[in-house]
Amino acid sequence: MANNCYQMKKDLRSMTKVLSKESELTTSVLVSLFNADHLSNVDGDDQDQSSVVLENDGLSKYISSEQTVAIFDADKHLLLTTDSDSSQSEDLLAESSNYHRVGTRGYYLTTKVVSEKTHGTIGYVTVFQDLKLYEKTRRYLLLFLIVLEVVALIVILLLFRRMTKPYLKPLEDLKSLAETISSSPEETGNTKWKNPLEQELELLQNANNYLEVVADYTKHQSQAISEVSHELRTPVAIIKGHLGLLKRWGKEDSTILQESLDVAYDETEKMSMMIDEILDSIRFQNEVIENRDQKTDLKASIEKLLEKIRVVYPDVSFNVSLPENKSIMANIYQHHFEQLMLILIDNGVKYSTKIKRIHITLELSDKQPLLKIRDEGNGMAKEEINYIFERFYRSDTSQPVSEVVQGLGIGLNVLKQIAEVYRLKVTVNSVIDEGTEFKVLFPECR
Repeated sequence: MANNCYQMKKDLRSMTKVLSKESELTTSVLVSLFNADHLSNVDGDDQDQSSVVLENDGLSKYISSEQTVAIFDADKHLLLTTDSDSSQSEDLLAESSNYHRVGTRGYYLTTKVVSEKTHGTIGYVTVFQDLKLYEKTRRYLLLFLIVLEVVALIVILLLFRRMTKPYLKPLEDLKSLAETISSSPEETGNTKWKNPLEQELELLQNANNYLEVVADYTKHQSQAISEVSHELRTPVAIIKGHLGLLKRWGKEDSTILQESLDVAYDETEKMSMMIDEILDSIRFQNEVIENRDQKTDLKASIEKLLEKIRVVYPDVSFNVSLPENKSIMANIYQHHFEQLMLILIDNGVKYSTKIKRIHITLELSDKQPLLKIRDEGNGMAKEEINYIFERFYRSDTSQPVSEVVQGLGIGLNVLKQIAEVYRLKVTVNSVIDEGTEFKVLFPECR
């Protein structure tokens, strides 16, 4: 629209310049100035007294096809117009030279014509700019822009959905898994994210690690309850049998009474030990969730632990080999490392019926901490090594039949759980009547 205004002023100046060369404006003067072939008399035959309608072709070098020109004399009588309706042209004459708007039709501009000869006002020229084409173009352009914006919005939404889908998929899996955990906690460990982006999403990495711990915890709890229920049946049945024996004959027979009481006491002690070790196993799972990212100085922990256990095992000789002036760190909670040490030392002492000597060595193997604990006890057959980490398993061939080794076979199972949680590699070498050596290889500390 600014261009139209500029063009109107330019056209108006050109036409005014042509008209200002005359001393007065009359119909005959205008006819001589413009192409007479296109003139038509509106009010009569006398061109000096009437106004004429001139087709735009006659003024094509002054105005555009969307413009209408009206020329008036000094008394504001219409002399010439390019509008077929001359009455409308008369309505466009204005005193000021400002732009005037005619509704939505358009706007017009009026200027005086001052004669270069007489220096007086000899008439007026009005140019009307029709905005119908402009408004039509504007509506089409607006419609086009709306359609373009809608199409662009749809394309953007489709691209956004396609680009974000790989990122939202893991979160949807997380939501689905949360619902699974809520309804069926035992199924926690059966779900893994297989999305290729999961390694890039810290949320899913942490969730996977957490779910592994929760799954192991749930699995071990269920397994512990099942195995404890099975193991408790035997001592309960023995105690129940001897109580029945006492009920029938124990009151009169002191031998039966004493034997039944001894058996009941022994089985009760065994049940108490079993419950304590099961509670230790469950407590271990709780501690793992809270402390699995801890680091421990293995050398300092071994030295501290030996000060305590020498009092507990005064008749056991400990040969210790530790690196001098050098700390060895490992990714393990200190309490769990000490628990691992106690299990292996206690196991070695229990099965050392003749020579009670325990060898403890700590060293580095390709930047990985390596712990060795060896006894000089009864040893075991190679086929037994595959079973010693099972809960409640106890070696029978490694000891004389007459000897009873205290314990329920839970300690090495706890050691297995510690190794699984902290990714330790445990190897066992054993020779009957020569002893057993456990090697525990820790991952490189980072």
